[in-house]
Amino acid sequence: YMELVKEIKALIDQNMEISNQTRLAEIRLLQAQFDPHFLFNILQTVYCTNYENPSKSNQIIDLLASLLHYSLGGKEMQVEMQQDLQYIKTYLELQKIRLEDKLQYSIYISEELNTCMIPKLLLQPLVENCIRYSCHKETLSIAISGTAVDGIVVLHVKDDGDGISDKDLRKLHEKLNCERVPASEHLGLLNTHYR
Repeated sequence: YMELVKEIKALIDQNMEISNQTRLAEIRLLQAQFDPHFLFNILQTVYCTNYENPSKSNQIIDLLASLLHYSLGGKEMQVEMQQDLQYIKTYLELQKIRLEDKLQYSIYISEELNTCMIPKLLLQPLVENCIRYSCHKETLSIAISGTAVDGIVVLHVKDDGDGISDKDLRKLHEKLNCERVPASEHLGLLNTHYR
């Protein structure tokens, strides 16, 4: 009887942990949707652009509305790859306008992956980090690619930024080997890894 009670308690604890991780993932998903600095910068760009080029200002507003509609719309945690890539393209176009064309990007995803289901906003934290840590450069190139290798989806997000220090890379590897993301972490790679 005591053995059965222990097993039930272990299952209850396991279910609680899964529930907590799911709730944390949902919170992180909501947080990932809006970087306040990004939103402020885009609104500032709209304000400044409106005087010089009202049609471009309208374009920015349309792109922002599309971005917000996708990130806020629906409660699905899984989406088709092509939907998420459209979000990424919209995000990158907004950044390209804001950064005055010093941003270049390319996206090459195998057509067979278009309908593949992935976690919503999977690549967004990685792309955001590319810009956040390299926007000080004169130019920035981001390349996103994806293929299927032996039935496994392999996605790459590369930029020509300064990269990560060896010390930070070691810390990152340690954190990737943890079972959970610490609540205080805001690293795009960790957030993507745990999705």
